[in-house]
Amino acid sequence: MAVDTLSKAFWRSVEQHAEKPAMLVKREKQFRPITYRELGRRVYAFARALHELGVRKGDRVAILSENCPEWAITDWATLCLGGITVPIYPTLTAPQVLEILSDSEPKVLVVSDRKQLRKACEAIEGSGLSPQMIVIDPKDVSDTPTFEQMLNQPGALTESELQAMVQASQPDDIITFIYTSGTTGEPKGAMLTHHNLITNIEAVLELIDWQPTDLFLSFLPLSHVFERMGGHFLPIYAGLTIAYAESLFTLANDMQEVKPTLMLGVPRFYASVMDRILSSVRQMPPLRQKLFYRMLEVGKIYSRCWREGKRVPLGVKLQHAILDKLVASKIRERVGGRLRYFVSGGAALPKEVAEFFHAFGILILEGYGLTETSPVLTVNPPKAPRFGSVGKPIRGVEIKIAEDGEILARGPNIMKGY
Repeated sequence: MAVDTLSKAFWRSVEQHAEKPAMLVKREKQFRPITYRELGRRVYAFARALHELGVRKGDRVAILSENCPEWAITDWATLCLGGITVPIYPTLTAPQVLEILSDSEPKVLVVSDRKQLRKACEAIEGSGLSPQMIVIDPKDVSDTPTFEQMLNQPGALTESELQAMVQASQPDDIITFIYTSGTTGEPKGAMLTHHNLITNIEAVLELIDWQPTDLFLSFLPLSHVFERMGGHFLPIYAGLTIAYAESLFTLANDMQEVKPTLMLGVPRFYASVMDRILSSVRQMPPLRQKLFYRMLEVGKIYSRCWREGKRVPLGVKLQHAILDKLVASKIRERVGGRLRYFVSGGAALPKEVAEFFHAFGILILEGYGLTETSPVLTVNPPKAPRFGSVGKPIRGVEIKIAEDGEILARGPNIMKGY
């Protein structure tokens, strides 16, 4: 069933994958599932609460929170009402938060905890802004409605009325303002539509050859368009599963526990993983060190032959088969053992980092894009990656290099404006 808006895609997935885990969340030291059916129930309940607070088509709902299911539920509920989500980095200062709130004028502001609530209150003090605050974690908070309370609050909006709003959504409806400083230093809200993001999602899904069993591990901020599209909208659009990392500090354990097949990261993350692996190797006995570095050498030759479409020398092939079981498989186990791709964006990925990982059978797909382009413009094709490059334009995107070196892009993913 083809859909032309993300809100329609959400309910399609709820209907088609009702009993499948949509999310995995760490609760009481275990990753626990939230099924698509349950996610749909919570999205309806929160949409009903937002509707009671006066949120209507075109109204803004801001989110000042770290990644969590409540972040996603707020986003989907806002979209279903025809509203516009305004993500705010939880690392921003109160004056920076005020700039975004002043420009977007949200009716509702969802914050993660007491710390973010205090920051938000400090930001709007004396500004004339008065969004309704909702706090996700109620610890040490007594005078602000909690997310759980809002889910259980009765309201006039029926499920059929919400579905009518969803069916009335149009591809060109704006669904989010994503603020980016760009090159000017002044925050500008890029206005993205259903159509912008759906065309980007569909083009990327074609490239990654997604599987129904794919599981994404989400740890980059959802406030950034890279994670929002690739680790939030895309998995739900395709009926896949998202696991939320407990924190950056638990990421290594989280990978081994949930065994992701796809994961988005930035070059600095991949470089730090490589450095930690090399550091641990230096603590190994000499024989194990020798085996590791031989695997690295053989793996790079094997990788280069595969990427260039050349025959792998028999000696290399035999060594690779043995060393892969002895060494490379242990490296892959560190990231869960099921990983199909890492995806890199946000900055240039050093070529040596991509070569290092692929020597052990872990492919990093590097891409290029902008907030204003929803965000993907180019991606390295998985079957013919070229390390050190950002790949080729995705379907529907045209790229041109101007005489002064400026990159010009045209496609259905280009924002509506600021």
